[in-house]
Amino acid sequence: TEEAKRLGATTQFTALQVADLQLVLGRKGFDPTAIKNMEQSILDLALATGEDLSMAAEVTAASINAFQLKSSDAASVTNTLASAAANSSIQLSTFSTAFGHAGASANAVGVDLEELSAMMGVLMDNGIKASKAGTGLRTAFSKLNEEGVPFKETLDKLARGQMTLNDATKLVGRTGANQLLILAKNRDKVRELTNEYKTNTTRLD
Repeated sequence: TEEAKRLGATTQFTALQVADLQLVLGRKGFDPTAIKNMEQSILDLALATGEDLSMAAEVTAASINAFQLKSSDAASVTNTLASAAANSSIQLSTFSTAFGHAGASANAVGVDLEELSAMMGVLMDNGIKASKAGTGLRTAFSKLNEEGVPFKETLDKLARGQMTLNDATKLVGRTGANQLLILAKNRDKVRELTNEYKTNTTRLD
């Protein structure tokens, strides 16, 4: 309560809005100390993107949980989310959908938050909707993980023409294969964005 009143008095948000943020984080399993660690970064994210504060809390919490990060990583997470929103047609609210579908499976195949954010941006810039991109990637990640086939090796083979779209379809299904093909054709863009997100230390305001 004291923290909500303090932030309500010193930021653009009201104490009630901050309390709602705390409630979202609490429901996601974060304790009071973790919530305090995350609050300022989430407030900054909401201001930077113009999104609802509860949505900013929802997507930050989902990202941290999906990638098994710590509350102390909130600043780097929100920096990535804000940068991704600024660099593509993706909106902050779509990350909640996408990461809800694909975050955990991405983590399982060695794709981190920054790379998944880059992939989502590239897919959406190529006309793929967030929910479809999320479910397609989840299926692809899961199938490849089950078969023991490295994800990045699969992209490399597609990019070099060593794997056809039909081969990829047999492996991960039609939707997943189409998305892998888009990512394979845009490897440089994905790498560029991933590196940008990893090295961006600009404070949100």
